[in-house]
Amino acid sequence: MFRTSEVAQGQDLNGDGDTNDFVLQVYDVRTRRLINTGQAAIACVYEACDPRVPYRVSADSVTFLTFESQQNQDLNGDGRMDGLVAADLQYRQGTSRTGRAADSGAPLPAL
Repeated sequence: MFRTSEVAQGQDLNGDGDTNDFVLQVYDVRTRRLINTGQAAIACVYEACDPRVPYRVSADSVTFLTFESQQNQDLNGDGRMDGLVAADLQYRQGTSRTGRAADSGAPLPAL
């Protein structure tokens, strides 16, 4: 897992209309292919997170944090696009789930 700078690539990798994000990429060792998740991702800087492990990876999925505003989408279905959400991407199946990680009123760390 790694993040790719849209600015460095010179293209919008997550389809939100800008090149301001860092988009999560997955290299699937089993299939030997690079997967652009199409999701902006941030490293977890909260106290509960281990800075050495910014994403949670299993055999078929990766869980990471993303701001809805960086995706220009309401990812958790609450009618707003101002939250920080945890996304669970099943990259081999091409599906994802999201859940609220922090309320919009909660102070978020500087990134």
